[in-house]
Amino acid sequence: MYEHSDSIIGRNLGGALHNMVTGDASWLDRAHQEEHQVGGSLLPTAAERAPCGSQRQMIKNFVRLDKVGEVSLIRERLRAASAP
Repeated sequence: MYEHSDSIIGRNLGGALHNMVTGDASWLDRAHQEEHQVGGSLLPTAAERAPCGSQRQMIKNFVRLDKVGEVSLIRERLRAASAP
């Protein structure tokens, strides 16, 4: 379930199930790390602080989310935030 999910909730549930069945908490730990990374990756940029910027970004996120899924969108945001 963990590796086949494209949502944070699905990955958390999959990691928890894997931990309960096998006793291996590594997938659950990875899910928690991804969840914590989300908070830092969603800080507003200068464009988002402009008038209606946050609304524009939210619409862009929904469109991209529909195309690539939640986890891929988060990874894209993290890569963009860490790029020089």
